[in-house]
Amino acid sequence: MYARLPTPLSALAAVVLTAGSAAAQAGASDLAPERSAAIDSLKSCIASAGDKRQDDALLAADAAWNGLDAWHAARPDDPEPLVGQAQVLLQCRLPFAAFMEQGALSARASEILRAALALDPAHWQARFILGVNYFHNPEFMGLTDDAIAEFETLLEQQGDRTDVPELAAPYVYLGDLYTRTGRLDDARATWERGAALFPGDTQLTQRLAGERTGGAAGQTNPAADDTTSSADIGAEPRVDYDMEPLVARVDGGYAMDDARQRASLSRLDVYMTPGGTADILQVFQMLPGVTRVTEGGDLYVRGGDPAETPVLVEGARLLYPGVFETLHGGVFGILDPSVLRRAYFSSGGFSARWGDALSGIVDLETDGAPTLAQARLGVNFVGGGATVRRPIGSRGGAWTSIRVTETSLLNALHGETDEYPAAPVALEGVAGATFAPRRGVELKALALAEGDNAAREIDAIGWRGPFESRGRTALGLFSARALSSDGAMSVRATASWTRRASDFEFGVLDRERTDQRVALRIEAGLGSGESRQLRAGLESARLTSLEEGRQPTTERLAPGSPFEILQADRDATAHAGGFVEAEVHPVRGLAVVAGARVDRLPGEDAATLDPRLAVALRSGDWTWRLAGGTFQQGRWRVGYELPNGGAPAGTPRRARHAAFAVEREGRPSLRVETFVKSYDRYVPEDGSLEIEGGRATGADALVRWTQTERWGGWISYSYLDGRLELADGSTASSEVDVTHSLTAVGMVSLGSWQLGGTARYATGRPYTPVVGSSEGPGFPEPVYGEAMSRRLPDYVRVDARLTRFQRIADRFTVFYLEVLNVLDHENASALVYDANWENPRTLGSVFSARTLVAGVEIQLR
Repeated sequence: MYARLPTPLSALAAVVLTAGSAAAQAGASDLAPERSAAIDSLKSCIASAGDKRQDDALLAADAAWNGLDAWHAARPDDPEPLVGQAQVLLQCRLPFAAFMEQGALSARASEILRAALALDPAHWQARFILGVNYFHNPEFMGLTDDAIAEFETLLEQQGDRTDVPELAAPYVYLGDLYTRTGRLDDARATWERGAALFPGDTQLTQRLAGERTGGAAGQTNPAADDTTSSADIGAEPRVDYDMEPLVARVDGGYAMDDARQRASLSRLDVYMTPGGTADILQVFQMLPGVTRVTEGGDLYVRGGDPAETPVLVEGARLLYPGVFETLHGGVFGILDPSVLRRAYFSSGGFSARWGDALSGIVDLETDGAPTLAQARLGVNFVGGGATVRRPIGSRGGAWTSIRVTETSLLNALHGETDEYPAAPVALEGVAGATFAPRRGVELKALALAEGDNAAREIDAIGWRGPFESRGRTALGLFSARALSSDGAMSVRATASWTRRASDFEFGVLDRERTDQRVALRIEAGLGSGESRQLRAGLESARLTSLEEGRQPTTERLAPGSPFEILQADRDATAHAGGFVEAEVHPVRGLAVVAGARVDRLPGEDAATLDPRLAVALRSGDWTWRLAGGTFQQGRWRVGYELPNGGAPAGTPRRARHAAFAVEREGRPSLRVETFVKSYDRYVPEDGSLEIEGGRATGADALVRWTQTERWGGWISYSYLDGRLELADGSTASSEVDVTHSLTAVGMVSLGSWQLGGTARYATGRPYTPVVGSSEGPGFPEPVYGEAMSRRLPDYVRVDARLTRFQRIADRFTVFYLEVLNVLDHENASALVYDANWENPRTLGSVFSARTLVAGVEIQLR
């Protein structure tokens, strides 16, 4: 929501320090060591934020804030530490904050800057930063007049000084503000005055020439930082959204095969993407590399099933990441986006850091220690949630968030009360605490608990009844991270416990399974910043499961169908593994990352060795990347699938990836990647067609327009050809062979309003048709046709979202209205038959009917 301050501001502050307070001048030449450390930390966090190195930026921000706080306590009459703290909020924390938090950070920074000006009204830097902060606030905050007043005062104070080139910036900003309010003559007069004093300033020259500019006001070189451009001349102020990159980047660190350098999402992406239902996994569904197999939150990545792409929270693996689990997967993801710091997704060729995964990695990171006390409240048609954040002393903080889902109102509004005998309900709570006992050391604890119940009337082989599901998930973890003073060495250890209990009831199916996982993970890195030269790690986990109840032995589920009793079956296994990974940069623009990992995987006895390699070459805006390797996964699985004699089935344990990508940065950015992936070492399943091997080939493409003008969005496309080699020598399409997946997302901002839409298309997934039936023991048995030779209808869905940003009683408030499936197109989730295996018809997906959701989010403090 709130644009970041220009990156050159830190250099500008150093240059114009002499225009600040007498106290600053007196102390500048004789700073105590702790003050020097605070200034160094401030410079470090600003530089790291400019490079989008969030971990480094926030760690340095904590150190800077604590040092500046101590400085202010020792010299309460000195405005300098207050100005520094405002910079920490605006330049180090705001770029990574959620949109509801950005307003609180901006308001707190303004309060601090006004306190600094009360100590020294002539402090140039304090007034300049205050004016810039007001300038970048959205129009509905009503701070345009305040910004004008600050820059008018600045020009009055600095007079005709020309000894510092950066003093041209207030002329640029003030002219832009006059233009914003329709005072065009005053704007031109201001720019002319500034141009007469600073004839070499390109921003003033461009404005007088009536040219559009992509640089921030006061920025001599517009190409230096194009992420914080000022409002266009003559244009109304816009709402800026700072979205994290959705494409892989090879920056100075060249860590191009790490999950952190793959597709990433900020909290803003999750909240604002139309049709994303404010859900992390639903938004990831819109990225290239993910196949639209179902409408739920499960991720099918490049021909693999969801179990091949684990979801991790702070490095701890969730046993199941979904809510409202059905036989076709979960509907939503489990983690509340209001506490999400970052979410990364890798769709292949990922780092040797991660094992026991065949297709991809989702790596979620939660908030660290809050700087400010904050609270938010959200309510909509399907529930509500609240989040509270609070610092604890100067070195720590804690947060907690609760989210409730209850769909009675939504079901009543859409006439679906008959379809749902009992309204689906879910309750989720998550809390975290962070403490930094000293600089470079961070301790973090996290706890999560979720429970959900759902029942839906469905048809299955001639019987209609309620499918009831209950899920319970719990996670607890503790992590410690240490970073050397020069940033060259880091160590991180995480201990975690996770538990998942699920219960399905439908006809003769009454199965309950409970899984637990206890794990320890240790990683170390050697090198500086993002370009660490060596990484290594070890991990160990103990897994247990308990199954009880009954499950069908045929495809029939109606009461009276054959079933078997599960005699409280207990099982246990373990995972032990380690990795080493190195980077080399032979020449400028070329990077090579080579790694390997060794594992004894869950459910397996033998050790495995997985070599992995990635090479990247960068020239200007273009990057070429080649990556490949071996990826293995144990046979241990948590999920359950009904017997299906017509579908090829088995659990692959090895995949080999090779991918080639080309990327162009700019507006728009472009990324195209081709890949080939082979599967083998299948574990067969009873009653299904046995698989000998598999192969997935395809291409992914992404074109993205960054929202720096009034609009932004992206278009993603995935092509997939998934084939299976069966034990009888024949071949068939894989169950997730969705040939084409296309998503287009667009958002347009008009002042305090935003209108967005998402359009999606996907080829229908394959299935094996029933071509007849034969007499079985008491029931007709299906006769199957050619394996996976038919397809469900194509998937088509259009969503829309209208958002209004409003300031009410100094509270930042967001109202939104979202329409899912605008066209009311009934998409299919499965095919069902009657009791004689005749009259096939499709089952509608979760959002197969038009769905309307309205809600409000309020920043309480």
